[in-house]
Amino acid sequence: MPSTVVGRMTSVLFVGIFLAQILGAWLWVGQLQTSERERMIEVSQAMGARIAQTVKFFEELPKEYRHIVLDQLRDMGGTRFFVSVNKQYIALIPIQESQFSNLVRNNLKTSMAAQIGQIDSMEIVFVDFDNLKTVNTDNGRRYETPDGKLYPSVTTILAHKNKPFINAWRKRVGAKEADKISRQSAARGTSIHKLVEYRLLNESSKEEAGRKTLNPLNEEMYSVMVEMLSKIDNIRGIETKLYSDHLRLAGQADCIAEYDGRLSVIDFKTSKKRKVRSHCYNYFMQCSAYAIMFEERTGIPIDQTVVLITQEDDGPMIHVEKRDEFVPQLLEARDAYEEYLKTSAS
Repeated sequence: MPSTVVGRMTSVLFVGIFLAQILGAWLWVGQLQTSERERMIEVSQAMGARIAQTVKFFEELPKEYRHIVLDQLRDMGGTRFFVSVNKQYIALIPIQESQFSNLVRNNLKTSMAAQIGQIDSMEIVFVDFDNLKTVNTDNGRRYETPDGKLYPSVTTILAHKNKPFINAWRKRVGAKEADKISRQSAARGTSIHKLVEYRLLNESSKEEAGRKTLNPLNEEMYSVMVEMLSKIDNIRGIETKLYSDHLRLAGQADCIAEYDGRLSVIDFKTSKKRKVRSHCYNYFMQCSAYAIMFEERTGIPIDQTVVLITQEDDGPMIHVEKRDEFVPQLLEARDAYEEYLKTSAS
């Protein structure tokens, strides 16, 4: 202890303030955890009640009408959960259990049992899509799945499909000019894409800081993109990594959300020139692949794809397409890429 009275009083005051800060922080953390726990209970009980009501609704429907109602629900979309009837169990990779996992799981089961009785065969799994490792190879990007499979990215097989056209373009404009254009396009696309991500995640400070780095043309293009985002709602995922054992492909979807009230895979693009529909088939194939991957991983169907393009020469361009229309071309591109790998190996 200090030898002077002033020193002793200062020390006591300092210790008192320090203890008060610790006590305040402890009480604040405790209150925060209590509030979070209460919210988890409220949400899980409400979700369980809604699921039980849906089960009761379909049980009371004649069997011949159930598929019709399911299709109507899918067409209308939903903001809470989806109903998907599958012929087999869909294996999902569970995330690590947290302190609230069993709390939510038990509340869901209790809430449902109160309305429809005990369901012994029910399984509740919490999953995360972002569990793929990226591996860059001489033949393009690949993703390693949780069980060790290596699948090429969708963009890799589509780039292989377009290689003859890209080579012809580079020959026409010259390698130096082609490299310059590619670098500028990639830089602009990356910066605008990142700003879109910030906006959809409500990270306004990062968006504002990023906009200050844009040149006037890119700022104008981003403003055009912002206007096209107004129909996006109920976001399910941003930059979601996905894969499909059926397609033998993987990739990362820009956005999975409702667009104009319909669940969609949404892709954001920038372009120097006008992109009419016939110029965007690769985009549509890419989105179709992600929609299939999402359904395979979750059981939730997505039959609509949306490509939003901000163009240097001609403002906005919006393409809304049906998923299944471009699946045959996608499979053809995949098969051609796999054949190329076999030929190269031999």
